[in-house]
Amino acid sequence: MKTRNNVQKAVTKTMAVIMSLVLLSITVNAQEFWKNILRNNSFSQIAYAMAEESTDATIYPTEAVVADYTELNSLFVAEAEPSLQVESWMLDVNRFSATTSILTEAEDALELEDWMVNESFFSNTASLLTVDEDATLELEDWMTDEANFKTGALKVENEVESKLEVKDWMTNSLAWKF
Repeated sequence: MKTRNNVQKAVTKTMAVIMSLVLLSITVNAQEFWKNILRNNSFSQIAYAMAEESTDATIYPTEAVVADYTELNSLFVAEAEPSLQVESWMLDVNRFSATTSILTEAEDALELEDWMVNESFFSNTASLLTVDEDATLELEDWMTDEANFKTGALKVENEVESKLEVKDWMTNSLAWKF
């Protein structure tokens, strides 16, 4: 089992190194790829200047790039948002203060309706709520006859325990080491 775990760890580390080398080679090759993509873009002058070292020719835009800027500006439309309206809740100080005021809610008084006092609606549960009275208990003759109940004497014995003995294993320190 231990060998199996070590082999799995070694395979995992090897795969990680291989994946790192593959990703590194892809990124090195991708630099040329992005340069080619950026050269063929409509903003080629700007992108090419960012991808390579800057030279005097790429720092100052040419007339073609200026024309591209004017075309680009025609695509943008200035938008105006409608003006915001102040509403009454925005001016309420209680909504924005650190201490809030607690308003008590006034409730309407409860009203009794006819069905609430009509016993016919509650007849099924009314029988459950009645208290049954038990019959009174009567004392019978056999209850008072002592012959029915044996009243024998209770015998109490005192048990004497033997004196405790100390055995060898109880004092042996090797027996109590864990």
